[in-house]
Amino acid sequence: MKLYPKKFDQIATEIVDLLIKDGDIEVETPNREEVAQDIVAVMNEYLQTDSRLNEEVSDLMARKGIPATEFGRVKKILMEEKGIKTGDEGIEWAIDQILQSFMIGSHVEEVYTEDRFMKSKIFSIFQKHFDIDDELDKEARSKLKNLKEGTADWDIEYKKAFRQALKRRGLI
Repeated sequence: MKLYPKKFDQIATEIVDLLIKDGDIEVETPNREEVAQDIVAVMNEYLQTDSRLNEEVSDLMARKGIPATEFGRVKKILMEEKGIKTGDEGIEWAIDQILQSFMIGSHVEEVYTEDRFMKSKIFSIFQKHFDIDDELDKEARSKLKNLKEGTADWDIEYKKAFRQALKRRGLI
């Protein structure tokens, strides 16, 4: 699962609209945009943390001469050491931060619903936007039927096709 910054405003607006419509939170109309921007800030922090971690992993691997094929394993070890979450667990962290922003921020007038119910709603919105990764993967793979998966040529062409699919959808 991957978050695309170009989708942040849309995701945040959907979250705010749904929670207000369902009566989970009360937000004065002028503050709706502020609440959405608080949600965007949480998502940006999540991406920045992941980016810093990737840089740290790359630096560590270069210093110790660890091959690039071990990136995922080294990142997982470093994440465990630092207590950083990614994937579904990382999204759960982000959702917790969003809910905290409702409580401590000044833009949400009232929260009427228990966190566990709002978490489920927010996660479903994230999930809907994450499904695009599967679609992008299928689209990229459909253009590579003449290449054998796992080869260097396939890897290069897959990255190109995936990037083109991202561009077509306005995600980069």
